[in-house]
Amino acid sequence: MTIAIPNRALSSGIGTLQYAAPEQRYQKSYNCLVDIYSAGFVIFEAFYPLGDLGDRIRHFEIIRKKEKLPLDFQPALSEYCEKEKALRVTETIESMIKYDPILRPTGEIFFKRKLIVISSATYSTGKLFSSI
Repeated sequence: MTIAIPNRALSSGIGTLQYAAPEQRYQKSYNCLVDIYSAGFVIFEAFYPLGDLGDRIRHFEIIRKKEKLPLDFQPALSEYCEKEKALRVTETIESMIKYDPILRPTGEIFFKRKLIVISSATYSTGKLFSSI
C-alpha cells in the first residue's frame, strides 16, 4: 500500500541522477517508491567501497541493468554482520532496486517484516544491522 498525500505534488527535476529511479529518469509519473529505489543505492554504497564518480556510475549502471548487486557484496558485508544477515540485507537491497516500482517493498512492508531495522544501539555500537 502506497501512502498518498492528497493535494500535494511530488517534486520534479530535483535530486541526484545516479540515485534516481527509472520512472524519475524517464519522466514518468511516480510515487514514494522512488525513495525506496534511491535508498537501496545509498545502503549499497555505504557498505561497498567505490572509487571516484566514474567508478560509482559504472557500478550503478551495471546494477540497474541486472537488478543484482556485485557478487562480492555479500562477503564484503560480512565485515559488519553474520552471513545470514548479509544475505538478508543483499536480498532486501535487490528488492529495493527493482526497475518496476510495483516489485519494490513499501515503507510499511519494511517495518512489518523488519527488513532493515536501525535501532538506537546502532549509533553507540556502530552495528547498523544488529537488529535484523
